[in-house]
Amino acid sequence: MIITMIPTNTLQAALISLTDPLGGKITTVWDLVNNVLAVVLPLASILFVAMFIYAGYSYIMSTGDPGKVKMAQAMMTNAVIGLVIIAFAFVALALVNRGIVGA
Repeated sequence: MIITMIPTNTLQAALISLTDPLGGKITTVWDLVNNVLAVVLPLASILFVAMFIYAGYSYIMSTGDPGKVKMAQAMMTNAVIGLVIIAFAFVALALVNRGIVGA
């Protein structure tokens, strides 16, 4: 009942006058995914390097303590696994993007 009381021209004018807050650079979902990936991949790479350096430092400073050595090795392994997961996600999204959009 309320919808019938609002003229259609008013609704269309309101929809047309909306502006894109992102400046028109993102027009599809794939554009959004690509832009997010362009930010996430470098951040993940920086995090990987920082985590690997810290794990290496922990390994060096462990002074032969088996518990600390094992923790540092696990940290290195987790850093590499995280980087591999991010890389596979990037490749998978690129393949899906190419298959659906054809870009």
